[in-house]
Amino acid sequence: MRINGVLVWHACRKDGVNILLMDLSTCTVTESRHFSTQRQGPADELREYLELVDNVTLLIGVTVNDPALELSPALQALQTLGVSVSDVGSKASFAFVAQKGIPQNVLLKKTLDNGQCQQNEARLDATVAGISTVVT
Repeated sequence: MRINGVLVWHACRKDGVNILLMDLSTCTVTESRHFSTQRQGPADELREYLELVDNVTLLIGVTVNDPALELSPALQALQTLGVSVSDVGSKASFAFVAQKGIPQNVLLKKTLDNGQCQQNEARLDATVAGISTVVT
């Protein structure tokens, strides 16, 4: 993934849901966490993590290789951010930029099934705090 042309994260087989926290003043990633949601347990950790993130924090979510398989425990926490992905199926993907506590500030791109994902993986461009941010 690139932000403003700078590589800030590479999948490198980090299957599941990957969350990056971004500093709005410097447009830099301050923290990244990986949750392997293809098995039971990590979605609970994702839910707890999202609940602990401070309000107005900018979050970037990037998924790899079937993130929705065991995602159910985290769906409500994602929905609270404005990230509605309960309809994402097997082998699909989603990506988002969200500001905690301001769900109307979410930008979400998702593919609903494997066929859509193979044709057009989840990819988005966002403008944050007046800075043009390209997330790929």
